[in-house]
Amino acid sequence: MKIMTRPTRRVAVLVGAGVAALAVAGAVAYAAVPDSAGAIHGCYNKLFGSLRVIDTDRNARCLPGESAISWNQTGPQGPAGAPGPSGPSGPAGPSGTNGTNGPVGPAGAPGETGPQGPAGTPGVSDAYLADATAVPMYLSATEQEVVSVSVPPGNWVIQAVVSLDNAIESGGVTHFPGGTGLCHIQPYGGGRNSFMALDSGHLDQTSVTLLESLNNVGATVSVRCRGEGLSVRNATIVATKVGTLHE
Repeated sequence: MKIMTRPTRRVAVLVGAGVAALAVAGAVAYAAVPDSAGAIHGCYNKLFGSLRVIDTDRNARCLPGESAISWNQTGPQGPAGAPGPSGPSGPAGPSGTNGTNGPVGPAGAPGETGPQGPAGTPGVSDAYLADATAVPMYLSATEQEVVSVSVPPGNWVIQAVVSLDNAIESGGVTHFPGGTGLCHIQPYGGGRNSFMALDSGHLDQTSVTLLESLNNVGATVSVRCRGEGLSVRNATIVATKVGTLHE
């Protein structure tokens, strides 16, 4: 025959306490991380004396019959303690002996070349100018000087303007023979000649511009023209000194 016995109240209490402890341990294991504000939230059952941790960031709430409680994982920092007294100064140590001078080190490698400095202020430029004085000047088939200017050694840009027409006065009468002329700057290195052709029978006029350069020389620079049946009415030559010629 099998005999059944009822557990005593003490055994029931121990079993209930063990279940509650397991529930608490499970709740703590479930919500071991505090919420975003650093607080831990729990629910306390007054009837059974059990406590479980809930995750409020996941909208967990206490059940009926439970009281919501919360606490910080880390307590607030306590006030700083008073500074301790300064310790006594230790005795001065003995002076050490002077060490021997070390050997002279090898010479260092030359440094890198520095960057190029900014451009200097441009210097003052010289210019020489001359105008033709013997005008009008009737040209012939033989080349003749119209205007000239002398310049010292240097780099020069020469520019000249010559105005011509076909009016030739003879015996108080003006004729318009017309013809073909040529002008250039002397000395010249590039053969920059300017040709012009003027009609006959009526007044015909034109102007030519001449350009030349001199590289590191000094000379008398002149404008020379030829052209039978033509006359020079005005001529100007300008020589401007420059730093460097880029041709």
